[in-house]
Amino acid sequence: MTTPEAEYFRRVRRAENDIIEVYGLLEGIQRTVDQQTVTLAHHSVLLNGHTVRLDRMETRLNGVETRLNGVETRLQGVEIRLDEHGDMLKEILRRLPAAT
Repeated sequence: MTTPEAEYFRRVRRAENDIIEVYGLLEGIQRTVDQQTVTLAHHSVLLNGHTVRLDRMETRLNGVETRLNGVETRLQGVEIRLDEHGDMLKEILRRLPAAT
């Protein structure tokens, strides 16, 4: 038969053991959170690096687009001149006496 004091101390020991288990779980959770924080910080650094590279690429692509627009404008001018020269050639051929 157990005495009330013995029962009390048995419950206290059981509670202490439960607390120790919970504390161990909390330490494990804290380690996991710390590892995830380090991983997140690493990914953040990588993402920032990629963002910088993408910004540079965007700047370069904008420059390429500007140059292509300039080429397109020049090609339109050449096309207009070719049309004008074609019209002049047609007029010259029309004025030539027909070969008999």
